Amino acid sequence: MKESDTISLSNIRERDIDLILVEEFRCSTRFRDWFLAIALDALGHNDRSNLSSISVQHSLSRGSKAEGQAGETDIHLELSLGERRIVVLVENKIDALFTDRQPERYREESERLVRDGHCDEALTILVCPKRYREKHPEAQLFDVCILHEEIADRFRELTNVSDGEVSERYRFRREMVELGLSREKRGYQSVPDGQVSAFWKAYFELVQSVAPGLGMKQPSQKPSGAHFIRFECLEQSFVDGFPRVSLCHKLRPAHSRIELEFPHWGAEIDSLNANFAPLLDEGMNIRVGPARRAKNAPLMVSVSVPTLDVHSAAEPQCDVIRQCLGVAEQLRDWYHRHLMSLERFTLAK
Repeated sequence: MKESDTISLSNIRERDIDLILVEEFRCSTRFRDWFLAIALDALGHNDRSNLSSISVQHSLSRGSKAEGQAGETDIHLELSLGERRIVVLVENKIDALFTDRQPERYREESERLVRDGHCDEALTILVCPKRYREKHPEAQLFDVCILHEEIADRFRELTNVSDGEVSERYRFRREMVELGLSREKRGYQSVPDGQVSAFWKAYFELVQSVAPGLGMKQPSQKPSGAHFIRFECLEQSFVDGFPRVSLCHKLRPAHSRIELEFPHWGAEIDSLNANFAPLLDEGMNIRVGPARRAKNAPLMVSVSVPTLDVHSAAEPQCDVIRQCLGVAEQLRDWYHRHLMSLERFTLAK
């Protein structure tokens, strides 16, 4: 691939950057050493020659709801520096607003980890674009801020000092980070709706109470049109060509459904229909989702559920939410139960 070649990506989300960083921490000594040098310098550790074990976790739940500290750490790093145990908590942002007291809760969690003896030192790091740091004063509550621009520059440096495929991979990572920067520079900021945000928060808390295995991510402030709630609980297939399947609660009043979405399979509905039909449980049906091009249309395994109103208080709707969460668990279990059969559809093509 030449430098003049282009890579077209429709969008970059914060989770995409999360996973780039997780892979770099796990696989790239040159990137990891650069990042950790910034973190350890902030703690006064200029000599890093005795840095040994490093563990990396993504989307780690932290704190407790009872203490008012419940939340999620984007990336949780645990280091051993000689006899010192160090934890680094990383929050990554592109343009999403901070959730309620999010910077404060990061700091409180780092203090709790030291106080309870989980580590000797803890540090909070915000990873974000420069403009984000400038627009959000509460970013200063993190111990360290590492800019997306700095990460892109680091990937550029690694591109230049690497060869062949490794160089191309670093160039791709740089372009992904820069695409995220271009998204932030377009200036889009959704306007939070207080009632809708309160509904999402209550929905999330109910998920944590009755169906935590659905893996709903703690929501940020939401605009009035936020009608899709995604769950991150599905085991993804490693079979070549198998789509990345998602599970979503779609709350639009006219089409209240919980659905498994199989990207690109809608174009093959005629051939897949006969294979899917025997697998479906009572109440499930399949449909083809919308797409700009027919060949990209997703296939949905869908269950209709009672309507919820995101513009009204969640408490009177709790029984309906519980019913919907039960349907989501049924679809999750159906998917895992039939995953091998679904994989055979891909292998047969």
